[in-house]
Amino acid sequence: MSSEARYKAEQKIEEIFALTDENYLYQEIDGPIEEAAKVFQFDETESMTHRTVMRITGDLVCHIYEHCPCFRLILQKPHGRSEALAILEEGYQSVHTKGYYGALLDAFDPLQNGIDLVLTQIVEFIIFRTRNRYIRWIYCSRLDSLDWPTKCLIVEIVLERWGSFMPPSFRSCSPAQFAEYIPNLINLLRSSDNIISEILGADMDWISDES
Repeated sequence: MSSEARYKAEQKIEEIFALTDENYLYQEIDGPIEEAAKVFQFDETESMTHRTVMRITGDLVCHIYEHCPCFRLILQKPHGRSEALAILEEGYQSVHTKGYYGALLDAFDPLQNGIDLVLTQIVEFIIFRTRNRYIRWIYCSRLDSLDWPTKCLIVEIVLERWGSFMPPSFRSCSPAQFAEYIPNLINLLRSSDNIISEILGADMDWISDES
């Protein structure tokens, strides 16, 4: 493989790591969503009922989607409530049970911080889901169009540089075996711990210096 091909593969790796870096994700996704949620207001003196919970959670979703740069999407209130219900059903976890019913139990329980706990989990889930969708888009847009030799070369470089952080069985495999699983390799590195993230950052500087 030519030096030019290796250089392009290294640049592709650098780009993917930069666009999925924790600091970058916080700046582009977490932070804006959290800032939008901070200025959301509702009547905290209202007694909590099923209708109240649905209205407040739906209003929060509408507010975030409209004011956060990640979305800039205006939802009608009924759509906001439907989205809030879907979020709670998919991602809510209470001390009692999961889903919307668990959210209701928490909203009615002042010992669990009431509706504030429910709103916090909605924000956390929106961040989680938005991150996952964005990262999948990065992988698809940067990797799917690459030819097979380039994918193999990317795997080869990843294994050379960071194979010591992977299971021993990975290091004994050929690059071709992982050519269609590059996102999995990157996710494995990303999920290890913050120390590896720092090492990855140093390695990205090394690649830049070499270029």
